[in-house]
Amino acid sequence: MTTPLKRSNVRYGILLFLFLATVFNYADRATLSVVAPIMSKELGFDPEAMGLAFSVFGISYVIMQIPGGWLLDKYGSRLVYGCALIGWSIVTMFQGTIYLFASPLIVLVILRLMMGAIEAPAFPANSRLSVQWFPNKERGFVTSVYQAAQYISLGIITPLMTIILHNLSWHYVFYYIGAIGVVLGIFWLVKVRDPSYHPKINQQELDYIREGGGEPELGTKKRSRN
Repeated sequence: MTTPLKRSNVRYGILLFLFLATVFNYADRATLSVVAPIMSKELGFDPEAMGLAFSVFGISYVIMQIPGGWLLDKYGSRLVYGCALIGWSIVTMFQGTIYLFASPLIVLVILRLMMGAIEAPAFPANSRLSVQWFPNKERGFVTSVYQAAQYISLGIITPLMTIILHNLSWHYVFYYIGAIGVVLGIFWLVKVRDPSYHPKINQQELDYIREGGGEPELGTKKRSRN
């Protein structure tokens, strides 16, 4: 008698990546809030200038929501999310260099606009990946995990940024947080796949996702698995 194969649990590895990506999504956008008092004093930014730098992020973030969703549908969550994670992390690192420019405020505003635009697909991608990788009965848990990530970022990463700020300088807050995001993005592109193309998922887990209301073939061509 043949023993049935045990169902794999690759989806929980994907959930870990969703969690970490969301943590650094919020950490990267929070860097400016942490360094603002010291950075603005050093560079001579008044409250109006800082208000502009904070607000432009939201403008580009909102504008790029629909284009971001289109990119996800066209190129897939894995590629768009991974590239976005690397992209916004690089932009974060560049914010630490604005003091090198003749007009640091203009450079900061441009970088914040870029960050808002690049981060826009993140939460739509979270939702899309949860549909691809999880059955309906696990979807609430999955959503709660990546929603909680934003508060964990504020509760854990923000104090770490404060330590970096006071022991090194405001530049290093951008450098370190951005660098971690770049590394995470590279791991994302290497490890994350759509369910039908993941090398470690078995047919039992695919069937479990599909029969539970998930859509593992969303945006991908079906293929048979042995």
